[in-house]
Amino acid sequence: MGYCFVFTPANPRVFTLNPAAWLILELCDGQTPQALLRAYRREAEAAHWKRVELSGFFAAPPPPSPASLRREFARGVRALEERSIIEFCPRSEPSHRCGTRRRQL
Repeated sequence: MGYCFVFTPANPRVFTLNPAAWLILELCDGQTPQALLRAYRREAEAAHWKRVELSGFFAAPPPPSPASLRREFARGVRALEERSIIEFCPRSEPSHRCGTRRRQL
């Protein structure tokens, strides 16, 4: 796995994202928060089963619970929002692409 660096020019800073935050950022394409959570869970679960496939069934940790994925997702979204890396667009925008999106960097 590589690294993901994000630069925020409005408040000049560089952030290094952990894998969960990186995945959330990649999935931000205008989806509603609920759709984003579903996509995050789907991708995180697929990544788990890929690790199981590579390491062997008995050597792999148990799959993450839906509750733990929800908490991880909420922490990641909150951290990305606080750092102005993602934002929620209001429903009143004429683009009809409401939900989460990457900030214009």
